[in-house]
Amino acid sequence: YRPIIPISSYKWERTAVPVGEPACEIPTNFGWFLEFIKERQMFGWIDFVANVGVNVPVPEVLAYMGSLYAHSIVVGDWMQSLDRLAVAETRGWIHQEQAFG
Repeated sequence: YRPIIPISSYKWERTAVPVGEPACEIPTNFGWFLEFIKERQMFGWIDFVANVGVNVPVPEVLAYMGSLYAHSIVVGDWMQSLDRLAVAETRGWIHQEQAFG
């Protein structure tokens, strides 16, 4: 599965609250990843779909995230442009992704 299910990585921006879910907030800037996997005929993993969107408790998500990123191919929006890389370099998680992803 590893070669065909990349993991998305991006800083959440332009968040929205889904209709009927006032306690849930999701990003709206993941379209670049959908295009990436569509062009390559792949499946993909998007964070909010696999945790926030299905009410997985945060501690449970944090418990598996390190292993997930360490054992998967990570495709970050920071790989798509130098402007995004400059933003990503200010965040702690980027070093984990650059080392393992």
